[in-house]
Amino acid sequence: PNNFEDLFIDDLPDIALGSLAPADTDSIIFPSIDGRFIGIYKDCLFIDGGRVNDTNIFFSNPTKPDQFQALNFITVGNRQGGGITGFYEYFGYMLVFRENSIDVIQGNFPNFVATPFQQHIGTKATDTITMVPNLGVIFLTTDGVYALGGNIEYSDTTNVVKISHEIQETISRMNITNIAQAPAIYSEKH
Repeated sequence: PNNFEDLFIDDLPDIALGSLAPADTDSIIFPSIDGRFIGIYKDCLFIDGGRVNDTNIFFSNPTKPDQFQALNFITVGNRQGGGITGFYEYFGYMLVFRENSIDVIQGNFPNFVATPFQQHIGTKATDTITMVPNLGVIFLTTDGVYALGGNIEYSDTTNVVKISHEIQETISRMNITNIAQAPAIYSEKH
């Protein structure tokens, strides 16, 4: 009866509105308030716990990156290695880079497991993690450039090898306090 209010009418029955919201046990409030690193593995979104929870990894329900169950997390803080600095999918596994170690996530939803892969070698320079064909995953650490080579699933010879011996003088002049800002890229042409 007036010309200043809008009136909206929804004449669709409830059954035509789509699927129901997830149950309280199937989806909690987003678990990582200040997450910094994400990765996709087996159709699940993996995210770190942020600066406060830097040894926890939360993973979503498959194909639902906004739904996290209450028990969908992995803790890597029970072993030395520092906080999580990045994720990288490699040969059907998820590599978890930490400040001083590398862990590997394997398994299927919801039974993902993180196991130690390399102790005492990790990176804070997440933007340097790069795949180089016929060499493996390379990354920068405080003392050089390393390559993670071999197929984790089918090979017994998977290892992490330092490959920066020729440029060690340049590496020794690097400002390690700013290493987290270092980028790397692989060019097939160059």
